[in-house]
Amino acid sequence: MNTYALFAETMTKQVAAEAGRAGFIVQSGIGTDDSTKRFFQSLVNGHRLVSFLGFDNAKRIFPSVIPDTPFALVTTGATEQPAVLSHYILTIHSSP
Repeated sequence: MNTYALFAETMTKQVAAEAGRAGFIVQSGIGTDDSTKRFFQSLVNGHRLVSFLGFDNAKRIFPSVIPDTPFALVTTGATEQPAVLSHYILTIHSSP
C-alpha cells in the first residue's frame, strides 16, 4: 500500500503552521493522479501551493526505487504568489 497521499495531507494540514511552510518529496501522482485531484485542487484554490517540481529517479537518488519513478518536491504554505510549477526537471545534479 502506497501512503504518499496521506503523508502529503498530514504535512500540509497538521505539521505546517498557518503562516508556515512545509516541503516534502512524494511521488508526483500527488499532483497528477485522479485519486488525489481533490487534495491538489484544495492546495491550489486555497493559495497553499508554493511550488511543485517534478523529477524522476534516473540519478538513483533513492537507490531502492526504480529509476523512472516520478517524484515531486512539493512546498506548501500560505502564499498569494502564483505557484512555481515544473512538471518534469530533466537533470538533477548532486552536490559534492
